[in-house]
Amino acid sequence: MHTIASLKKEYKTLADAKAFHGIKARSWAALADKLNNPKPAKPTIKVLQAQIAELKAENAALKQLLATAQNTDSDYFVSPTAEIVYSIVKLDGEQRLKALGVNGSHYKDADKAKKWRNDLAAKVHPDKCAHPDADKAMNKVTAIYQNMVG
Repeated sequence: MHTIASLKKEYKTLADAKAFHGIKARSWAALADKLNNPKPAKPTIKVLQAQIAELKAENAALKQLLATAQNTDSDYFVSPTAEIVYSIVKLDGEQRLKALGVNGSHYKDADKAKKWRNDLAAKVHPDKCAHPDADKAMNKVTAIYQNMVG
């Protein structure tokens, strides 16, 4: 705690005390008050710009995380594509067809079957999908399509 007496004892003049502490004051009492009750330093523009950049980066990361979370209806799969690949590769029979939205009309209508195949190929083709089982998935989609159009 700084007092007027302790400041006068430590420094020869008020000017010396103000210069040492880098504080503007009109009297020994004002200097002691400012030393005992410092105001928080105002941040510089560079500091504020750095904080803004950090907040923008954090905001972008949160937006990406939110977008990823909204792209899937499942809490289990990391993406809708992963769920589709799983349904194609790991399921079989009626479970697979149900998960892929296949019904009897796909076997009766070649155009509908072709549209189904093209829609799935756009999602799981190895040239467009980085999933490790994309090749297997595409081969099974082609086999299912061939079975539809006979």
